Amino acid sequence: MRKRTVVPKLFVLTAAVFALFLTVAILMQLLFFEKYYLHSKVNLLTEGVEEFVDQYTLGDWDVVSINRQRTLFENKYNAQMTIITPDGSEKYGDVLDIMLQLDDGTVVTARSGETDILDKLEQSREAGTDIIIEGILSESGLIIPFYIENAANKQVIYDENPGNYVSLVPLEGGGSIPGQGNAAIDTVKIRGSIIYTNFSRVAQENMPLSRQELWAGVDEWFYRLRTGQMVMIPGSISNYIFKDTKNGFESIMMVNPIYHNEDLEELVIVSSPMQPVTESVQVLKNYYYYIAVIAVLCIFLLSFFYSRFISRPLLELNRIAGKMARLDFTERSPVCSTDELGDLSQSLNHMSESLDRNIKNLKMANEKLKRDMDKEKKLELMRKELVSGVSHELRTPLSIIKGYAEVIYEGLPQEKRQHYIGVILEETDKMDALLADLLELSVLESGTYVIDISEFDLGQLIIATTEKFSRHLQEKEISLQCDLQRDIQVNADKRRIEQVLSNLLSNAVKNTDHGGSIRIRVCRKQEQAYVHIENTGKNIPAEQLQRIWEPFYRVDRARNRATGGAGLGLSIVNNILDLHASDFGVINIDNGVRFCFSLPISR
Repeated sequence: MRKRTVVPKLFVLTAAVFALFLTVAILMQLLFFEKYYLHSKVNLLTEGVEEFVDQYTLGDWDVVSINRQRTLFENKYNAQMTIITPDGSEKYGDVLDIMLQLDDGTVVTARSGETDILDKLEQSREAGTDIIIEGILSESGLIIPFYIENAANKQVIYDENPGNYVSLVPLEGGGSIPGQGNAAIDTVKIRGSIIYTNFSRVAQENMPLSRQELWAGVDEWFYRLRTGQMVMIPGSISNYIFKDTKNGFESIMMVNPIYHNEDLEELVIVSSPMQPVTESVQVLKNYYYYIAVIAVLCIFLLSFFYSRFISRPLLELNRIAGKMARLDFTERSPVCSTDELGDLSQSLNHMSESLDRNIKNLKMANEKLKRDMDKEKKLELMRKELVSGVSHELRTPLSIIKGYAEVIYEGLPQEKRQHYIGVILEETDKMDALLADLLELSVLESGTYVIDISEFDLGQLIIATTEKFSRHLQEKEISLQCDLQRDIQVNADKRRIEQVLSNLLSNAVKNTDHGGSIRIRVCRKQEQAYVHIENTGKNIPAEQLQRIWEPFYRVDRARNRATGGAGLGLSIVNNILDLHASDFGVINIDNGVRFCFSLPISR
């Protein structure tokens, strides 16, 4: 009998669960979302109205504060608010809104706290309804006027600062506030016809739509109150849904009566449109047609992947076995069930651990052998480089000895022979000292070597050192320029500094092209004497500027006779200058290289 897998059953069950969940979620939103939204909005508006009325009845607000708090309420709750007397008259009209229609049809609003402007506006209407307003443009788009005049007869209706009026620039630029100089704020100058002021409800057709609905709702509430459909209860907020018969829009109306000594004094009325939620519900209904198709596809995909969950342990075991076949034992099987798959997983893990341990031991043995071999190769290379480095350091004095010996051999007057023999002996002593230096370098690097500090003339030492290279300079036709300051006494190890100068000059001669030049310059900076040795020739590659100080390192790895020795000279310079705590280094210059080091000046 053919075995039936559990995968199709899991697939059908999973798809059914997801489909049921999606269906319930869509039905809940379609049937109850609008009611839930309305209930939540009524509660939110009720809390906001109660909070506003509580603060308002304390009597701590002036007219400006009342209108400011009313505006904040309207912005926060997307609503319109008015405070009226029992006879329907609007209170706190101290904030005057003037709506102007410009020549291009644009409607703008100017808001002022000076209510006496209204009377002057009514008086100036005989000359025409066009007015000119100059004021500050707020971030909300309202204009705060500080100058108003009739456009026809130039009659000044309002001037915030009479006698000190400053003409403003148009909307695109910044302007000045009268009496305040050039403040960095946006100002505007407009001309238009008055189509509405909030002190009059005669021209309601010119009101903003939300304001029209507010006053239509107020009229509806008074009608319901007169016909007994509504009853005012002190301390409670009345609310109802008002539908404007003109445009069909619905709004939530809230009325909070304010009593004083059991007498009705004021009514706080709020109107909030329901159109956003109605539109949202309709959009959701249309949206669900598309989301349903996508959701069905997602359900099938999720069900398919979920149904494969049963086969995951086998796939995981197969993956681990494949990694073991590639000698990768870094991962263990996570299957830990109590069935046969769990037993197989444990056996696979034990085998992986055993193989991993044995192979690691073998790798460690191989790595140790490789390290030993690398160490042996490194020691052999160091021995070769040491021999090469010694030959590099000995080549210069040997060349000098050979040159002087050849001159003596060719025949010299007796008076010069003694001098040349003395030079040969001196160079022989230096070679002996150099061999000693090679042994001392190991001591230098161990930190136990102590330099012999003495006071000497730096300029004289430089001149004496350069004289020893006169023949080499002549052979390559290299010009030598020395810019030395006199009587610079320094405290240093004279023999070691002479060795530094000799190595640097030798390096400069080797790297200077035929017919090039070498310049030695000494300058004083505070309590330090700086020696600069420059030579023309090729620059050192930037990535090798720091490596040239390493033992046996050379820019030219060929180590031919034309370019120098084993690279030990600059390493010796590095160690000697480090012991002197010298500020030294090397930089590339135009058509050459400059070495520099410092020594302390004697006090």
